[in-house]
Amino acid sequence: MSIVSMLEQHNAISNNLSAKTTSFRYRVARAFLAAGISFNKLTDDIRKLLEESGNRLGDRGFLSAMIPIIAAEERESIKSEIRGQDVSVMFDASSHVCEVFAVVLRFTKNMVIHQRLAAIRLLKQSMTADQCAAELIQLLTVDLGICFKNIVGISHDRCSVNTAAMETLSRLMPRMKDIGCLSHLLNTVGTKFETPTLDEFVSLWVQLHSKSFKTRELWKTFAGKYPKRPSPTRWWSTWEVIAELQENIESIEPFINECKYSPKVIAKMKGLYAGHAPIIKLQMAAAFDAGKPLVQATYKLEGDGFLAQLVYTLMKGVENHLNQF
Repeated sequence: MSIVSMLEQHNAISNNLSAKTTSFRYRVARAFLAAGISFNKLTDDIRKLLEESGNRLGDRGFLSAMIPIIAAEERESIKSEIRGQDVSVMFDASSHVCEVFAVVLRFTKNMVIHQRLAAIRLLKQSMTADQCAAELIQLLTVDLGICFKNIVGISHDRCSVNTAAMETLSRLMPRMKDIGCLSHLLNTVGTKFETPTLDEFVSLWVQLHSKSFKTRELWKTFAGKYPKRPSPTRWWSTWEVIAELQENIESIEPFINECKYSPKVIAKMKGLYAGHAPIIKLQMAAAFDAGKPLVQATYKLEGDGFLAQLVYTLMKGVENHLNQF
């Protein structure tokens, strides 16, 4: 189908604008989106360059108006690709406002794995399990025309909303395998380490370096690099702080004694370390040794591609390691 015929189907060609100009704007909008370039990058210089073809581009609003048409055409293209195919689904939904609901499809043709982004939507409000399940049913079966029997697996992280949504979907999809995210599972294992004295010390350590750049500069003179700080959205980021402390364990006490910044925090650290240094070191070594294979497995399983063969090897390695404790 030609671009003009497709635009006519979407009633995008008006009497006030030629089909040639509308087609030109469609192709420019599609090229920007395919290249990941924001329409805000459409400066006057770029506009003039594009308009040398003899077509008037107009402002960014004309390009934005093409987005629903492009999205509809992409959806039809995906429907054509997966028609009659068994598919697996990966989705990530959030119970927090201002995050996204994203769905990726995987299917094979001629023994080649194909992957398509089926949806990415900003959330206006928190999603319940029922809303998450309903959103998936609408997208997969209504928008994309996939039969329940052709959905062979759904991968997701293990937050409570997603897990509850899967209970609903499993009743509708007879062949579907519920595949929880192993990286998420391994990261959750790390939160179960019982190292209370170390946890208190690390909390003070993070608090100290979050308040003062001077403390980070001072640590750099001991460790040769700035201290790591945990991230609420990154796997094992607190373990990475512990690993850095373990690698520089002989520098901890001299650093605490020399540091004159954030005196209240330093005073608490000195008191804790002076009275519990042996147990802090013991818990640090245990957390470092127990966590290392979990961290390595988590990061390897974050990758894209065919991970099934890797999973068994990594999980057996983790099991054998933890059985030693």
